[in-house]
Amino acid sequence: MASKRNITRETILQTLFEDEFHHKEPNSDNLIKIFDRINKELKDLEADKEYAQKILKGIASKRGELDKIIESVATNWPIDRILIVDRNILRIGLFEILFASDLSTPPKVAINEAIEVAKKFGGAQSYKFINGVLGKIYEQVAEGKESKEVIPAKKIKFSVGALVYTKKDDVFCFAFVKDVFGKWTLPKKKIEKTDDPSVVVRECAQEELGLSNTSVISELNNISFISHPPEGPIRKDIKYFLFQIQIDT
Repeated sequence: MASKRNITRETILQTLFEDEFHHKEPNSDNLIKIFDRINKELKDLEADKEYAQKILKGIASKRGELDKIIESVATNWPIDRILIVDRNILRIGLFEILFASDLSTPPKVAINEAIEVAKKFGGAQSYKFINGVLGKIYEQVAEGKESKEVIPAKKIKFSVGALVYTKKDDVFCFAFVKDVFGKWTLPKKKIEKTDDPSVVVRECAQEELGLSNTSVISELNNISFISHPPEGPIRKDIKYFLFQIQIDT
């Protein structure tokens, strides 16, 4: 049978999941109400309410800080791209590691517990992702780094990218380029913050693909991620546009 602390973590996860599903920002009072309701439904073993309240209130007050730390380690994974179950498991484990010394949970225990919860509630690969992120943060903390040093650096680099396609006889064709590693990717170009992305991205399509007969259809999406070069973490923001190649008929 699961221990009381196991049940508590699972109930905390269900609470955070339900609250985030309905509310954009966490609120301590809402979280406690949801937790109390779920806890009453547990018949065999109730959760540790005092323990849960400390974690829920802590995550509510520090969610922004927790999310920045997660993004600094989970390279290429902005917080809104991480599955809602996985990101809340990470928030629980991370809060226990960095901010809950009064709960007397050893960091390795918090990581192992997060892995077990991920195996039960997450996807097939969730536990590996959880282990990788929390393990890396724990290594940084164990090396004597302050938690604020885990948060990404202030430097930001901007780029634009183009998804270029053409259509003929109901067949879609897309244009790609090879990067320096020989892998196929979308054409991209670095820009300054003051540049007009819609102008630079057209230049990008012409330079990378050698195409001049293209037209911008729409702006697609922005992607942000943290890279970790030797000189320190850098946030990269890429704005993508959809292009169509005009074919003379």
